[in-house]
Amino acid sequence: MPRIPKYCRNGNRAYVTLAGKRIYLGKYNSYESKAEYKQLIADWLSGDSSLTNRSSTEILLTQVMLEYLKWAKSYYESSEGKEPGSVSATKAVIKLLRVYYGHRPASEFGPRAFKTIIEQMLKKDWSRKYINDLISRIKHMMKWAAAEELIDFSTYHRLTAVSGIRGLVRQPLENPHELNL
Repeated sequence: MPRIPKYCRNGNRAYVTLAGKRIYLGKYNSYESKAEYKQLIADWLSGDSSLTNRSSTEILLTQVMLEYLKWAKSYYESSEGKEPGSVSATKAVIKLLRVYYGHRPASEFGPRAFKTIIEQMLKKDWSRKYINDLISRIKHMMKWAAAEELIDFSTYHRLTAVSGIRGLVRQPLENPHELNL
């Protein structure tokens, strides 16, 4: 008889690893997650090969952001009881990401989506330094998620190809003679 995969915990979420893939079951120790675990194990023991294609294997970007924010609050907690600037900046990034990509699986957040977020930051007329700081926070969040095995490392690795901004991106002039040089 094969060894039965364990019901595991990651933060406040339950998961089981089947065929090398982590399948999230819901809130840890909840009735629903335990029932899902029992059903998955029964299917697995019966030889069901479709288990690794289940939609529950995909963690949403919103879930990654919430887990990261919990971690950041505890890690950067100020001894004076004030919220440190790094947590405030992380919240700014999360608000922007949530609007555009929060409802999608984290694995779908690739370089194109990342560039779209950067374009939205530029539209907000934020400083280059602040935007670059937010870009590195997004990369750090995804690196943290990969280290916590919430996402595949390849998802994070693809984002490292996107660089920060060097200067403000301006639209080309329609008539270059307007420069009056």
